[in-house]
Amino acid sequence: MNCRNCHRKIATHLTTSNAVRYCSEKCRREYRKMNMCCIYCGKELSGYQKEFCSLSCGTAYRNKLPVFREKVSLGLLGKKLSDKHRESLSNSHLGQKPWNKGLNEPISVTEKRVKNRKANGNNVCSEETKRKIRVGMMNHLEKVGAPRVGKNETRILDDLGIPSLLRQHRIEALGYIVDGYDPEANRVFEVYEIRHKKTQNKDQQRMDEIINHLGCDFVIIHDR
Repeated sequence: MNCRNCHRKIATHLTTSNAVRYCSEKCRREYRKMNMCCIYCGKELSGYQKEFCSLSCGTAYRNKLPVFREKVSLGLLGKKLSDKHRESLSNSHLGQKPWNKGLNEPISVTEKRVKNRKANGNNVCSEETKRKIRVGMMNHLEKVGAPRVGKNETRILDDLGIPSLLRQHRIEALGYIVDGYDPEANRVFEVYEIRHKKTQNKDQQRMDEIINHLGCDFVIIHDR
């Protein structure tokens, strides 16, 4: 490969570095003084831009360099994909349209998740993984000091008049934080705001897990 400024052949040990277009820093500076346009598309450069007007131009130009293409080819040389990997790649692209082939409405995040789950054999997080995520979030909230307390939760629990009531009680084994827990009566108190109408299934599952673990009574107080 030859230098873009003086057209001398570049040393072999430089052809694998970022200096493949110039034989020296001096040539690069001289060339840039004479050419203040993008190397790839010819657009005039602004003050902070050195060689390319955009990231896409730089990527397109480097992809055409023989050295770069050779390095990519060597990296993929001899690499074989398993049948399961090939099938997963094929299934993950089913139903997709190229962005430049008349795609009017992009695929929603929910549709992507469903499609990826089908491609991966409907694999979802196990209960143990979900528990670990809850424990991690619980520890994070404790560090930052941001408990999730409802607007009227404090007043409602105060009105119960239970001296032994523990607020924001942590159930370490399950990774849950309950609004209130009375250890003497082994009773859990939860204040459900209006948003809990949208999470009834999750709330029921959470309540069942807590009851099975503690063997307690579960009292729900609705805050409308």
